[in-house]
Amino acid sequence: LNVTTSGGNTTIQIDRDGLSGLIPGNNFTTLLVLQGVTTTETELLNNGQILY
Repeated sequence: LNVTTSGGNTTIQIDRDGLSGLIPGNNFTTLLVLQGVTTTETELLNNGQILY
C-alpha cells in the first residue's frame, strides 16, 4: 500500500502482485484518488478505514 498527498488530494496505490520494489519496473497501481482530502496511511489505519 502506498498513500501520497499532492495538491490537496490523496492517492492510494496498491501492489497488485507483491513485487513492487523487488523487480525493477514493477510499480504500484493507483486504486483511487480522494479529491479534496489530505490524509496519511497511519490516519486511515487508526480510523479503521483500511484494515491490515
